[in-house]
Formats: sequence, C-alpha cells, structure tokens
Amino acid sequence: MMDQLIDIWQSVGTDQRNMDKKYKAEDLIPQIVRLEKNQRKVLQFKTIGALSVMFILLLFFFTQFTLSLNGIIGIGILSTSILAVVIILNRLRFRISDQERSLSMHNLLEVTESKIKTEQRLFTIYLPLFLLFVILGINLMYVEYFIEMETRTRIFYHTILTISMVVAFLLGLSIRIKRFRKRFQPLLNRIHKFKSDLDNH
Repeated sequence: MMDQLIDIWQSVGTDQRNMDKKYKAEDLIPQIVRLEKNQRKVLQFKTIGALSVMFILLLFFFTQFTLSLNGIIGIGILSTSILAVVIILNRLRFRISDQERSLSMHNLLEVTESKIKTEQRLFTIYLPLFLLFVILGINLMYVEYFIEMETRTRIFYHTILTISMVVAFLLGLSIRIKRFRKRFQPLLNRIHKFKSDLDNH
C-alpha cells in the first residue's frame, strides 16, 4: 500500500515537472494580462452604471412615491442588492496576483481555471439570485403606487413588471454568456489543451 502511494506521489511530481519543462508560465501571462485589463475596464463601467441606476431609483422613489413601509422596504432591498452585486463583482473579478504568476506552470493552470470557473458562477448563481431580490424590491415599491387600482389590475401590472425584469435579465444574461465564450473560453480551452497534452505524454 505504501509503495503504491509513493508511486502515485512520484507520478504527480513527474507530471508537474513534465508540464513545467514543456510549457512556461510566460506562455499564458500575456493572455491573462489582456483579459485582466479588459475585465477591469468592463467592471469599472458596470460599477458606475449600477451606482447611477441606484441613485436614479432613489431619487425617483423619494420624489414620485408616497413614503410607505412597503416602499421603504422595497427600495432598501433594491439598494442593498445593487451594492452587494457591485461588491461581489469587484471582489471576485478575474485577476491573477503577482504571487500567483510566479507559480509553476501546473499550479498556474489550476489557479487560472479556478478563477475562470468563479467568473462563470457569477452569472449562473449570483446574478439570478440578484434578480429575485430586484423583483421583490421593485414590486414592493409599487404596492402603494397601485393601491387604488382594482385587484385584478394591480395583479396585471405587477405581473407585467415582473415579466419585463425577467426578460431584461435574460437578454443581459445572454450577452454575458456570449462575452464569456469570447473572452474566457479561449483561455480555458488553452488550459485544457495543456492538460490534455500532458496526459498524452
């Protein structure tokens, strides 16, 4: 049993040395740097856009809506959700630290692939969750606005409001998926190719 464990450990070490010998970290760094710069610019734009939308919503709410408990809770949920998404996007933004860039090729591939998967989770987990809070917040804001309408009419408007947000989200999500395939998929494919080449040697 011990001999088998030693053989496995040695094979792992050999695989890593083979990869480091065949590929250098410098092969990936330029592509990673380009992607980092692009992500930083996109995130700056999104951050400014999100905060601007939040400011407009707050201004619109306090000038056009009658203050009510539902409305205050709704705008609170909406504002908190926007701020949370901005923080999450900035904290989980794709970037490789200087320390990570100095890793061996094998470890650099693992770290980069992990960060790409984290980027993917942003729009498969976090953004759909964000949508739920936005729908809740917006509908709560409009509860008092529609209060004098008939129940059937109120339900209709709330439904239209919800469907509109879902459609807008799906359109935005499709754009983000296309962008992921264009920006991240080539790097991910390259990582998989490196690993495949290693397995074949």
